[in-house]
Amino acid sequence: MTTRIIGGTGIEFPDATQQITRGVPNDGPVFRAKQNIAQSIPATTYTPLVYSPDFDPDGIWQDGTTLRTDVPGYYFISATAFTVNGDAHISIFLNGVEYKRGSQHGGGAGFQVSGVVPLLLPGDEVTVQIRTPAATTTYAGLSVVDGYLVRAL
Repeated sequence: MTTRIIGGTGIEFPDATQQITRGVPNDGPVFRAKQNIAQSIPATTYTPLVYSPDFDPDGIWQDGTTLRTDVPGYYFISATAFTVNGDAHISIFLNGVEYKRGSQHGGGAGFQVSGVVPLLLPGDEVTVQIRTPAATTTYAGLSVVDGYLVRAL
């Protein structure tokens, strides 16, 4: 049985187990990782944040710091970090270059960045990095990164 929603949405549900929305199957890569231990962050240097996979059925969060996938497309990535000191910024890096800078939130030592990131070629990779003016430490258990395929190529 197929259910179609008429209009410009392009949404089609072939059956109860597979949803297709504008050509992106619901079985595309998805992950969630969190910091299980506190991480020391040196002063004035971009430092990749280390997250341990919490949910990663496709194994795309690798080496604790890097998103790599063999499914080219556009991925939504969201990351947070909480530090002892409240002065820092968090960024998404694409292939070693700062792609998107996040912001401080909550009026304290919480930082967030999110956005759609193009992973279009084999070997493309994403890291989440933080930079602080003074050495600090992250809080274990509070910092997370997650993401999923938005549009496959």
